[in-house]
Amino acid sequence: MYRAVAGVGADAQSVNFSWRSAYAGAEFVRYYPVSEPTAAQQVPSREADYGAIAYLSLFAEVHDLTPGVTYEYQIGSDDGGWSKPETFTIDDGDDN
Repeated sequence: MYRAVAGVGADAQSVNFSWRSAYAGAEFVRYYPVSEPTAAQQVPSREADYGAIAYLSLFAEVHDLTPGVTYEYQIGSDDGGWSKPETFTIDDGDDN
């Protein structure tokens, strides 16, 4: 997996993920609040067909995240392997 990007979602409580992968099996985004690792959830990826032969372009969306909470996430699967953990924080709307 490479060129993984986490970006702004459709609203303030959403995050979009995109990446490229040579693995042909199903891949996911696994995420959880850093304070609650046992609350892990995962969403399946979808393929964006750009006609590439050597890799798949995948994306996933995570919604209904809690403002002010820092989340840890990984991209991949049990069979294909997981990325190293990364974090993001949902803006709480407080400009301070």
